[in-house]
Order: sequence, then C-alpha cells, then structure tokens
Amino acid sequence: NIEPQSRICDAHPAYISSGFAKRESPVREVYHHHAHILSVMAEHGLDGRVYGIAFDGTGYGDDGTIWGSEFLVCDDERYVRAGHFSSVKMPGGDRSSVDAGTSLYAYLYEAERRELLTDEEIKMICGRIDCLDQRKMTVLRAVLDTDTNTVYTSSMGRLFDAVSALLGICSMNTYEGECAIRLETEARKYIKENGISIASYVPEIWVPIRKNAVYTADSVYLVAALVKQLLYGTDIGELALMFHMAVADAAADLTEIIVDDEGADTPDGKADGSTGMPGEGETDNADAVRVALSGGSMCNSVLVKRLINDLRAKKYSIYMNERVPCGDGGISLGQIYGEALLYSRKDVIIKDTLTFKQKGV
Repeated sequence: NIEPQSRICDAHPAYISSGFAKRESPVREVYHHHAHILSVMAEHGLDGRVYGIAFDGTGYGDDGTIWGSEFLVCDDERYVRAGHFSSVKMPGGDRSSVDAGTSLYAYLYEAERRELLTDEEIKMICGRIDCLDQRKMTVLRAVLDTDTNTVYTSSMGRLFDAVSALLGICSMNTYEGECAIRLETEARKYIKENGISIASYVPEIWVPIRKNAVYTADSVYLVAALVKQLLYGTDIGELALMFHMAVADAAADLTEIIVDDEGADTPDGKADGSTGMPGEGETDNADAVRVALSGGSMCNSVLVKRLINDLRAKKYSIYMNERVPCGDGGISLGQIYGEALLYSRKDVIIKDTLTFKQKGV
C-alpha cells in the first residue's frame, strides 16, 4: 500500500500526466527545462548555485510560451530564466515540429520583418528550396500575418530544423530529430574531409547577444547570415559547421555574460562558486562556476564538443547527464530531485545516485 506524501508533474497544462497528478493533492509543478538541469544536479549531487543550459525541441515555459534554448540560474530548487535564443512566432500544432520548411519560413518571415533580409533575397533563396513553393509560402504568410493558431518558441530543435531545410539537407522529420541529426552529419563530414579542429575553427558568422527583458542570442540574425552566405556560394558542409560553431560560441558567451552580470535577476542576487562534485574529467576547483548542460540537443557531439571547449576556456566546471538520458528520459529524476531539495531531503537522493554509479548502472 503506497500513500504518496506529494506528487510532482510537468507544468504544461495540457499534459495527460499532469492532469492525472492534479486529481490528488498536494501536487508540485516543475517546468520542463528546469527539470533537465535538475537531472544533472541530481546525478552529480549538486546544490546551491548552478548555471544551466537546456537545449531541446519543446517545453512549456513559465511565461506561457514554448521554450527550448534556455539559460537558467539555479539555486537549489529555485531558478530564474536569465537568457535564451530568439523566440520566434511559428504556426502552431504539430506542423512545425515535422515540416522543417515551416520552421524555416517562420525565421525568414521574421528576418524580413526586421529588414535583415530583403524581399529579393528571400525570393532568391526560396527559389532554391524545394520545401517552400509559392503556394505554401502564401498560406504560411497568411497564418503569421493574422496570428492564426501561432505560438512563440525559442526551440533549439526548430532552429536546427530551419537551418537543415535552408541548406537543402533535410526538410521533413520522419522520425524525431531527423533534420538535426542529418545537419550534424553534414558538419561532421566536412570536418573529416578537411581535417578541421572543432576547438580552433573560426566561423565567419556569429550570433549577436542583446539585452531585452532577459539576454537574447539573436538566432534570427544567424539564419539571415546563413542565407547571405548560401547566396554567396559558400559550401553546404561548411555552412553546417559554421552554424554549429556559432551556436556553441554564443551559448558560451551568453553564459559568461550571465555569470558576470552581478546585478542579474538571480534567485539570491549572487554568483558564488559553491562546492559540488565535479563531472568526470573536470576541474575540482571549489571556486569554479558550475555549468550544467542538458536537453535532447546535447546529444549533438559537434555542438557539445565546441561548447565544452569554450566553457573550459573560461575555467568553468562542466556537468552533463551520464547515467540518465539528456533528453526527456531524465526529466523525472530532475523533478524528484527538485522536490527533494525543496524538502531538504537532498542527502537521500545523492546517496542513491552514488550507489547507482558504484554499481555501474
């Protein structure tokens, strides 16, 4: 006979699991990307200040939009969203998660609205892309113009989809993450064929970081820059690599800005370097800033290798999922750990985590 003391669920109001949990009380909601970072904290027995980078497809955010490229400042079970990549208006429903052409058009639409691309440049690039014919673009423009069933999303997954479609690599996800996987494959192929070092490669494009309500890495600018490079005739493989490097570099730079911003809206207004158990092969410097990486996009080895290299150069301690998946398979561990931290039951979870490691689970 089990009598739960509390229940934990995702904060998304439409999740079936959340509805099931809310049949009983008490229940505590944990936001998706916070749970990703908490899962890393659980594996490594971390509490106190941790800076989290969570990149994935989708997850409900505390502002009611769909998140997916999040920079969180975490203190125990609390967090503040300190930054993200651009939040872009997209047609809602499942369309954009399957059809990468839809995601691409949403980025082109926003780039044109901001005058980062001309109408002529968009016509030229769309003329080279099979997944965006005139009829489809007319329909998508009408949807975006009238805000008909649209959502704002900072999804890293949709950004990868858009770039994969732009470069003519893959425009349809016939399985989860297909466009992103094939984009990564193209970058890896270019690296191998040209003997390129991920650590030292210098891309010709970059991602501006702006301060709005929170810090924003301008991925719309990045897509516009890729369009111009493509029209100029730059090799597809090199553009795939440039994209990965630019995203990783921006993520590291944005993390540094957040860490250094002493006046940032963080849970306790400080950026100490609380002691934690370092990840395998990482520094054991108790004063080092601790950065946790999670989310499905962290399966991308090209992105992660560059990001880790950039963060190490800043002398940060880096932690990742090692025993549970970095994708949604690790979410439940993060939810539980957040609850444990809230009720000061951290030591129980840490002890169990260490037992898992000793047994090689």
